[in-house]
Amino acid sequence: VGHFEPDDAAESLLLARIVAATSHATGDDFLGVQTYSRMRIGPDGTLGPESGMRTTLMGYEFYPESLEETLRRAWAMTDQTPLLVTENGIGTDKDEERIEYVERALQGVLRAIDDGIEV
Repeated sequence: VGHFEPDDAAESLLLARIVAATSHATGDDFLGVQTYSRMRIGPDGTLGPESGMRTTLMGYEFYPESLEETLRRAWAMTDQTPLLVTENGIGTDKDEERIEYVERALQGVLRAIDDGIEV
């Protein structure tokens, strides 16, 4: 997982608001992060799940790496404010799928911690 840059003006504005509202400079002790999947956006709007990717019962792309990506983006954009994962998971009726999702998501958290991100 690499460095993340805003994709467009709307995302830049959103991220600027997050940075202004949440950082050590404003006195926050931590930022709560919750994520479940990713949303892909193209020039004409939402693209939907990537071709060939599994989806959850709710139609979200099965993408446990979204937690690590969100942690990395939040850390970089908030002047390195410590992060607290408030929600993450998957809507499924298959235990094997839930286990795989949680394991992959937690592996991403460990990679982020190994890289010095305070989670």
